[in-house]
Amino acid sequence: MTLTDNLLIAAMPEASIERLTALATVQEGKVADILAARDVPAPVLFPLDGVISMTRKLNDGSMIEIGMIGPEGALAMSTVLGVPVSPYDGVAQSRGMYARIPAAEFREVLMADPAARDLMLRYTHAFFAQVAQRAACNRIHVVEKRLAQWLLTLRDRVGADEMSLTQEFLSWMLGTGRPAINVAMGHLKELGAVELRRNRVRIVNRALLEGISCECYGQTVEEYVRALGFSPTAKGRHTDVD
Repeated sequence: MTLTDNLLIAAMPEASIERLTALATVQEGKVADILAARDVPAPVLFPLDGVISMTRKLNDGSMIEIGMIGPEGALAMSTVLGVPVSPYDGVAQSRGMYARIPAAEFREVLMADPAARDLMLRYTHAFFAQVAQRAACNRIHVVEKRLAQWLLTLRDRVGADEMSLTQEFLSWMLGTGRPAINVAMGHLKELGAVELRRNRVRIVNRALLEGISCECYGQTVEEYVRALGFSPTAKGRHTDVD
């Protein structure tokens, strides 16, 4: 596994890839690890085969996912914009490998390489477009459509049709009670879009799932491609939450 398993790093000029490789420490994150805490300075994180849920916790203790980052992106938005801390937590969705780069050194690389800086600014735009789309989706669309688009998004991040998930985790990510998740997932199974096993979901008919999903999935992908010029689909791996 190398840093170029991350699509953003792979798209950078060779000189910047070499500098980042020298600066990076690759380490494993496990399920539910807090990889970056709200309001605490943190390094830049490039998922290599893991997925990070960006979550927002409210004063009443409730929590919801506001964005998802896999090998198509980086937990770097605040650093790119020159802000030392983020208002969100970054939580590992599953076991995976992440490249950690000190924030100050990463900014030095960006300042020295306009092409790398431009790439990261365009990614920052794409990420905040995802956040805005997610906000609209959570407010307007029914649970089944939101679940379909979330599964499609995760599938792109892990590059595999089978994903390790629990209904409790989905309830947390979608900000919806478990009974509603159970009904929505059961209907997706009845329609033939997914297969269910204990703590696992497998997409068996992607076209059908895309048809069930709200427009938010397609619009988020389109905005990413428009900003960066390539698809946000990872190379692929087999997920595991054990």
